[in-house]
Amino acid sequence: MSQHTATPEQLPIIIVGAGMAGYTLVTELRKLNKDQPIILISADAAQQYAKPNLSNMLGTKKLPQQLARGTLESIQAALNVQILNFTEVLSIDKNLKTLKIRSVKAEHTAESVETLAYQDLVLAVGARQISIPYAGNAADHVLSVNSLADYERFHAILTACLPNPHAADNPKILIIGAGLIGCEFANDLHAQGYPVCVVDLALSILSRLLPKEAADYVQAALENIGIEFKLNSSIEAVNHLECSDFDSFYRVAFADGNTLDTPLILSAIGLAAQTELAKQTGLAVSRGIVVNEFLQTSAAHIYALGDCAEVNGHILPYVMPLLRQARALAKTLLGEVSATSYPAMPIHVKTPAMPLVILPPAQAEDFRQGGKWCHEMLPDGLILQAFNDAGQLCGFVLVGPTAVKKRAELTAQAIDLMP
Repeated sequence: MSQHTATPEQLPIIIVGAGMAGYTLVTELRKLNKDQPIILISADAAQQYAKPNLSNMLGTKKLPQQLARGTLESIQAALNVQILNFTEVLSIDKNLKTLKIRSVKAEHTAESVETLAYQDLVLAVGARQISIPYAGNAADHVLSVNSLADYERFHAILTACLPNPHAADNPKILIIGAGLIGCEFANDLHAQGYPVCVVDLALSILSRLLPKEAADYVQAALENIGIEFKLNSSIEAVNHLECSDFDSFYRVAFADGNTLDTPLILSAIGLAAQTELAKQTGLAVSRGIVVNEFLQTSAAHIYALGDCAEVNGHILPYVMPLLRQARALAKTLLGEVSATSYPAMPIHVKTPAMPLVILPPAQAEDFRQGGKWCHEMLPDGLILQAFNDAGQLCGFVLVGPTAVKKRAELTAQAIDLMP
């Protein structure tokens, strides 16, 4: 594609959100245009890092600060982008194509509010961790990891309370949620020597992604290495427990009357798209910010991508959909209107104890309830394939070292999710 040249009077493309979605879009824009003004706004430090790596960081033996790529100054220079970190977006005027911002470090005065005009505005505000208001005097000590700053706090507490992970008398770490992130964290923690218990309301692990046969197989593999699962169970209260060996210790009470004493509780019960700013602006919102195949919201010149975007009814908080969104949107913002398409995009689950690849069918709920799955047992795993009414492969689950080698072959056979 030919390079576009910015003119001095060009308004900037403003991107709200400096997570993986925001930075990926900037990178794709810069591949096509070196000069188009771009402003990236972040409510936090705007560190550039790969968020999916947080759930298996312990296994890399890297410290949290080693995940960040460069300083703010080096990133701005490399991408030719203006980054406004620790900056809050107060409001958006979709008619005037402006937004009001304020530094979160500044005093809240009228003078601290600044108005920016944009050529196009992109909401890349991500998703927030779903939280449950537990009873008990230590409910606010339940951790979650949805950013590098969250992970730094989690890592600091983990290493402080359990400095010797392989000690025989270490208490179990409690993970709330046996979904994808919960299972990845459990595998990563256990692989480094930390004992782990995972609790979930569901009857099986990875219940939103796997048929029960596959879920049971993966669960058995994780239990075989020592991870404990407490399923069909809920938490009633989290309270402080005095213990001479730990600065902080908690007693978790379950609905069945049992308790677990633990020095660390990590919640991984899922994400919900950040839609508050979109709602405030008067944009169409459903489970996420509603956009079409061009990632355009219900307002002209306002787009959304990443975990916050609901693209033709799909919310896919994974890397491959994000990359496809960013590539298409970069072209659109620079004048070559391009639709986002979703081919078959399998999910690699980071559970080395039992390798797992999932291509969820479009109508995942129907298939989980037992429909058209074709099963093949292997000596070290299983292959499940889902077929639609036309006999087309529309999803699969590969469990085990042999099965995951079929990923490329089956992906090539599977129908597109969104042509």
